[in-house]
Amino acid sequence: MNIDNVRPIFDRVIIRRDDFDNVSESGIVKTYHPEAKRVFTGTVVAVGPGDVNHRGVFIKTTLRPGQRVLWQKYAGADFEMNHSGLGKNCVQCREVDVIAEIVEESQQSREEAAAALLRDVAQDAA
Repeated sequence: MNIDNVRPIFDRVIIRRDDFDNVSESGIVKTYHPEAKRVFTGTVVAVGPGDVNHRGVFIKTTLRPGQRVLWQKYAGADFEMNHSGLGKNCVQCREVDVIAEIVEESQQSREEAAAALLRDVAQDAA
């Protein structure tokens, strides 16, 4: 299965699981099997358009490809996807199973600075 040929339906999300690091920062090789401690973080590869709620209202998907996310332990199904000839461990789940977006420190500080600027502007206007 090639990544370019996959388009999720409804509110489904395909996430490329982060690689398991079996060497610690000090150089010690961890001996347990990677499956023993699963990684529940990854990068969104593809998202569906959204889903219809119980009232018939279309709810658009909020996730976008490229976002780093954390998802629930028992969510979705694992599968292997090829991208440029490399096998990648992926998971498919519903958007509601994604717990949080992982924000990089530099991105987070920019967002906090923008929020502080908006607060200052609002105070000046009052």
